[in-house]
Amino acid sequence: FLNDALFEKALVIRLDEAHEDLALKGLQLNLRQIGGQGNFSKIFLHLGPHVRLKFAIVEEVFQSEFNHWSIHIQLDEGAKLELSRVQISDDTSSALTHIEVIQAASSQYRHIQATLGARLSRSSILSMLQGEKAQTDIFGVSVLDEKLQSHTYLQLEHQAAETESTQRFSQAL
Repeated sequence: FLNDALFEKALVIRLDEAHEDLALKGLQLNLRQIGGQGNFSKIFLHLGPHVRLKFAIVEEVFQSEFNHWSIHIQLDEGAKLELSRVQISDDTSSALTHIEVIQAASSQYRHIQATLGARLSRSSILSMLQGEKAQTDIFGVSVLDEKLQSHTYLQLEHQAAETESTQRFSQAL
């Protein structure tokens, strides 16, 4: 991936032990790119065994020719992540996001995204259910006008027994 070769910034979040406040209240990360030729940034998120987290990411891209975030998620056995993403942009910007999720046994990943589109908006999600009884639920909605577009590419790999996935997307023009 282009982001792997060109990334400029990285954020690493690793939670090895359960924290009740994070499970109930969660974390929010605001990513903003205004103007310029582009941004290449990575986020690494690792949840240890049985750690639960609600994590919200707000992506704002305005007047930026090319923007790419790469998010890598590792869920250990029994970990549970609810990721909520909101992408806001304008008709002069490109907003690309790649998300890769690796799940161990009995882990749960819930992905909820809302996109308002961009000149080019693309979300690429790769979810690898590597452990038995891993579960992935992915939901998305796009609200667009005639100048904006939004694309979501989804790849689910059920690599172990008794894994389960659900996906549901809607779009309004």
